[in-house]
Amino acid sequence: MKRSSNLAEMFLGRVEESGADPALWFKKAGRYHSVTWREFSAAVRCVTLALYTEGVQPGDRVGILSENRPEWAFADLGILSLGAASVPVYPTSSLKESQYILEHAQTKIVFVSSLEQLEKVRAFLDQGKLKRIVIFDAEENALPTLCSFSEFLERGRRCHLNNPNLYDQLVRRVTPEDLATLIYTSGTTGPPKGVMLTHANFLSNCEASAEVLPTSGETARFPSCP
Repeated sequence: MKRSSNLAEMFLGRVEESGADPALWFKKAGRYHSVTWREFSAAVRCVTLALYTEGVQPGDRVGILSENRPEWAFADLGILSLGAASVPVYPTSSLKESQYILEHAQTKIVFVSSLEQLEKVRAFLDQGKLKRIVIFDAEENALPTLCSFSEFLERGRRCHLNNPNLYDQLVRRVTPEDLATLIYTSGTTGPPKGVMLTHANFLSNCEASAEVLPTSGETARFPSCP
């Protein structure tokens, strides 16, 4: 297994190896649909560049409040490619729990899956604590701070057209020691604590696992999406 400097670089290595093969499967309207590694990579690139145009910098925290679905993976790897840190919030977390985690982590932007999840962070809009909320399902909105995921991807595409080398430049500057994610504990013994994990932490697990677990041809499957 080729040694990578960061998780995005490892991901791009797999894209180069398996570009036309299915990377993800998701169920919609009773049928499974695939996303190839090349399509996966294009979506990740668009997320990264859209975040860049929003002013997100390495070390900034970006939240994800969503059920398992391809967009979750697109957002997560897009955040990591920029050197920012993803802050996942479990989708069944209460309004109070969700707000505590996102505020404690000092998130600047949050991805949410639906209008239901949006309600958990809407208060942050009124308080001016978020620069942007990106919603996976909704296509239209009446608030300037909200943005549909399709519109967000389009911003990334336009950025790529104007600067085709920018994404690769952003990925190269991410170091193994950069924070990759803040995973909050359940909070059963008090307020949730943010566990800080770097790219090196994950790379170590990936490299060790690759020695005993075959990965060629394996794809991820997500449950039904709206």
